[in-house]
Amino acid sequence: MPTLKELGVANGVVETWYGVFVPAATPAEVVAKLNADFNNLLQLPDVKETMNKQGMVIVG
Repeated sequence: MPTLKELGVANGVVETWYGVFVPAATPAEVVAKLNADFNNLLQLPDVKETMNKQGMVIVG
C-alpha cells in the first residue's frame, strides 16, 4: 500500500478522534458522572503529558 507521499500528497495529515459511548437508556446522572470523571482524568498532568507526547490534542 503506498504512503500518502507516494500518492502525491506531500503534506497529508490523517486525523482520528476518540470518544466514550454509552447506551441510549443510560441514566442522565450516570452520563454526567462519566463526563465529569473523564474530564478530570484528562486534566491530570501525567495523562496530558502522555497524550501530548503522542501528538494528541485534548479537547474534552
